Amino acid sequence: MKSNITLIRAKLPAKVMIDCSHVILESNQIEGNQYLTQDKTKLVYEKSITDACINRKNTEIVYRD
Repeated sequence: MKSNITLIRAKLPAKVMIDCSHVILESNQIEGNQYLTQDKTKLVYEKSITDACINRKNTEIVYRD
């Protein structure tokens, strides 16, 4: 496994644990994401600059269902 080789080369224990016990729901007022640029005036307020998010309306639907 590639991850084990990388860990061994870094002199770390060759063990990987995958945690599937939870869900992360990325939500913001405005759906999607945007790139952070030098010109901050081009940023859309309440839109993520990291991960793409679903909008508030869809978040409410997901939680109701």
